[in-house]
Amino acid sequence: MPDSDFEFSADGLLVRLGETPRLLKVIGAFLVALAQDAFRQRRLGGKTWPTRYASMPDPFINIAAAVRDLNQGGAIKGRRFRREPVLMDTGALFRGINFRVVGNRLLVGFSRPTQGYGSIHQFGGESSIPVTQGAREGLTAELRRAEGEKKEALKRLGFIYSVSSVETDVAERPIFGWTRRANEEIPRLAKAFYERKAA
Repeated sequence: MPDSDFEFSADGLLVRLGETPRLLKVIGAFLVALAQDAFRQRRLGGKTWPTRYASMPDPFINIAAAVRDLNQGGAIKGRRFRREPVLMDTGALFRGINFRVVGNRLLVGFSRPTQGYGSIHQFGGESSIPVTQGAREGLTAELRRAEGEKKEALKRLGFIYSVSSVETDVAERPIFGWTRRANEEIPRLAKAFYERKAA
């Protein structure tokens, strides 16, 4: 279940009416759908998600993900040479969006094990990936086999021969947040909820 990546508190009127947990489940389902829409649209509200390594000229390579592949002892996956879609590499973040109700609070976030990875993209930040000797050897093998643009892209990883880790500034790509749509829809959901209760 999620930690508090995004929190909505339902105090006052909702608590007095005694239906807080059920209403918060309705709102939670809406906020999960809103977050899933952020993945599909690559934006949340007015904040568009930047592409991977937006300032990198072609040929492109996702440096951090490529180093992770090399650290794991495998070849660099073909999708590492594509800028888009961001945050949809395995689909785990998208599938990990969840919510839970605790008392009169709604917690929306990522299920484990995606919480840390999701949080760094939600807010942006710095990431550090160790570089193993196996990664260096793997890059050497990849460079021997590669040709053309792929080889040129792989050359961007040449710096890993002289560093112990790869430091990356992760761009902010908000998944959860208070948008105009949420501001309009949540009161409507609450009104519809209580109208159904009264009927």
